[in-house]
Amino acid sequence: MVLALLAVAGVAVFRRVYLATRGIDLFSDDAYYYAVIARNFVETGRFTFDGTSLTNGFHPLLFWLEVAGYAIFGTAASPESQYLGILAGIAAAFLLTVVGCLLAARRRQKSQDGAVLQTSLVMALCVILVPQFTMPYLGGMESVLVLPLLILFLALAWKGRATAAGVAATLLVMARLDTLPYVVFPVALVCVWRDRGRGWPAIRGGLWVSWPPALATAVLMAWNQWYFGHPIPIHGVLKSCFPAVHFQWHHVFGESSDSVPLVFALLTSVVAATLLARDAQIGKGCRGAGLTCSALSLIQLAAFVLFQKWSKPIPAWYVGPAVWMAGFALAVGAANVVGLRRLRVLASLAAAFVVVVNAASLTRAWSRGLPSEATSGTKPSVASTDAGDLVDFMKTQPKDRIWACTDCGKLAFWSGGTVVNLDGLVNDLRYQDALRDRGLGRYLQRKNVRYLIFLAWDRPQANGLSYEPMYECRVTPDVFSGDYEAAEYYVYSYRYMNHSDPIRLPRAAEVWRSAASRDGRALGKAIVFDLDVALGAGDGAGGGAVATDR
Repeated sequence: MVLALLAVAGVAVFRRVYLATRGIDLFSDDAYYYAVIARNFVETGRFTFDGTSLTNGFHPLLFWLEVAGYAIFGTAASPESQYLGILAGIAAAFLLTVVGCLLAARRRQKSQDGAVLQTSLVMALCVILVPQFTMPYLGGMESVLVLPLLILFLALAWKGRATAAGVAATLLVMARLDTLPYVVFPVALVCVWRDRGRGWPAIRGGLWVSWPPALATAVLMAWNQWYFGHPIPIHGVLKSCFPAVHFQWHHVFGESSDSVPLVFALLTSVVAATLLARDAQIGKGCRGAGLTCSALSLIQLAAFVLFQKWSKPIPAWYVGPAVWMAGFALAVGAANVVGLRRLRVLASLAAAFVVVVNAASLTRAWSRGLPSEATSGTKPSVASTDAGDLVDFMKTQPKDRIWACTDCGKLAFWSGGTVVNLDGLVNDLRYQDALRDRGLGRYLQRKNVRYLIFLAWDRPQANGLSYEPMYECRVTPDVFSGDYEAAEYYVYSYRYMNHSDPIRLPRAAEVWRSAASRDGRALGKAIVFDLDVALGAGDGAGGGAVATDR
């Protein structure tokens, strides 16, 4: 079973590396925010995405690891080589996590509860080796670091090794900052409750679990305030409304493919809690571990439903830890009902199932032309709106041209050009102030933006159950078809909850458009507008911006 799971992980990684070496881009757009900021930091010593605006729109641990990579290997390599280097690091981290879990599963346990948790670890590993649940860890995001640190933290906390758990918790929080309120503090409370009969030592244990990550977070916030002028990273300011509630049930039960792991985590956590509701065949401490993981998974899902400002689907990498914890809790719940011996049988069946599913997935991909598809690509496929061709167009323009776009991580990385981020996640608060004051046009002028990239859809992405104001202007069938006199471009400030001033983009300012391609429920086209023409400027993007009333 151990060798089978190791082989599955190896094949999953090899498959992605193989595709990557043949020119297929497997990273999410946000993954390139890390890469571009890290590359710019090594080159300039400044935390910046566009070369001018300071930003703290990243989680620290992955960022500093990528900085270390660029510092060691340099920034002069081609984007393809940089991409493969980052992918190699991500793949190595994932494989080391799998190997670590399997080695832990082979250690001899003195107690039945230890054996139950050991076998449950294997079953949770089976869950994340299902192809759809593996992707969040290999997409270039921080989830590949969160997973091993989460497992290590929970294991140390369960064993009562509070000091070591506090160190692991600190690394976990630096890997993903919102794990402090949603994982670390709840686990610290559980540790205090579990050991409550010991009096002060129980409280001290909970403090040792929680104070190191809390202190590290406080230091980070103080440094953010000093360096950036605001304590919370800009992506947290824009995405989270905590403690105010913004109820969005469609994050779990929506139509997005990313909702599959959300639904899995929800249903599995509820079933696990039901199976663990009464004493049966495992000890109280083991039940507590299962119930804790079930609760942590549900807390994470509740945060998605209650505290997200954005209405677009929750990305799959957000859900990775919740899926693992739900799978682990379900395995412990099964042991509580059927006992350790039958749980081991279930673990063997789960491993066999994962092998079959991965073999079927690989066979299906091969039958659909995986080898020819991979070897036919000469450049990465860098976005859903034919951004590979857009990157080629960007490279034909002078290097000093400045571009602006939302969702621009891939464009900035692969083109090597300067791209101003307009969704705000890797920008600064001055940009948010400009949107509040309805000064988008003036902001683009100050940034000397020459080309504005407009992503146009032929229809809405949602069926009316959800609404994403950041992308409202994209729904424009006339601009999509080319039958228009002028387009209106505007964005949304999630800090101040208002739209920017719309900028009028006449048909004469259009200089390039991509072919139509599938983008979610809609067809999309990337359209480039020359702001010299659109804004009536002389040089650069200066001149009087023409904003219309909405």
